[in-house]
Amino acid sequence: QISLVDMGFDGKCVKIESKGDNDARIYQEIPVEENSKYKVQFDALYENVSKGASDTGAGLNISTKEGSGISERTVGIFGTIEKWHTITAYFTTEDRMESVELTIGIGGYGGESSGTVYIDNVKVEEVKSEE
Repeated sequence: QISLVDMGFDGKCVKIESKGDNDARIYQEIPVEENSKYKVQFDALYENVSKGASDTGAGLNISTKEGSGISERTVGIFGTIEKWHTITAYFTTEDRMESVELTIGIGGYGGESSGTVYIDNVKVEEVKSEE
């Protein structure tokens, strides 16, 4: 279940809740420049993010897709954190890429997970290198 709740820094934030092992995520197609590096950064709280019954869940993760393939995916984050903290990830575009689908969520790609995640202040910017 995905909803907006009054827990954000300046109002509402996104809440992603997966009560059972599943894949729950938000996504946005964003324009990009080819052969470039991008930084994705957002603030998060998460509760009881699990590896799922099969112990292979993807947890809280960020991924980019171009066309029908997954370009990149972060290592999953699991457990509970009760104070807002910033999560940062990077991705690199390839030749002739004009856009990517950025996703943030719980589980996915055959690695189902459960838990609740709160997301606020999502930013994507082109960078020269990982900082």
